Amino acid sequence: NLFMEENRYKLEQEISFVESMARGVHTSTLVHYMQAMKNRPDRQYLLKKYEHVLFIGGENDSQFSDDAYNRQLRLLRDQEFGKIIENTGHMIMYEAPDDLQKLVYSFLKSIITDWFIDFKEKKLLITSVFHFTKLIVFFEV
Repeated sequence: NLFMEENRYKLEQEISFVESMARGVHTSTLVHYMQAMKNRPDRQYLLKKYEHVLFIGGENDSQFSDDAYNRQLRLLRDQEFGKIIENTGHMIMYEAPDDLQKLVYSFLKSIITDWFIDFKEKKLLITSVFHFTKLIVFFEV
């Protein structure tokens, strides 16, 4: 299960939703996805290559070890945006949506010069250009 064990009871609806989405995925798609994940190239060099990287992990993620997270976090040029969210597993977007929202908001605020973001209204309006040439956002969730 991708959800932290302690969160499973209180997130039954969310888990049901994710399961229903998964049931709609064709078997061949899942096979190709698993092969791609197994054979994907190591891209950790991107963590140190780019100045602006948002790296988020779940404290109790069954898919990644503490060692793997710590190794990747050390590669970041800006340690401020490497976060492990407590009391979450692999499904941070369901287990800690407010924490995730704040991290993304803070990250975007730090890299956009003129901005307006209203997550409560589910609107994202950016009124100026980014002040850098490349941006990669990693969500290790």
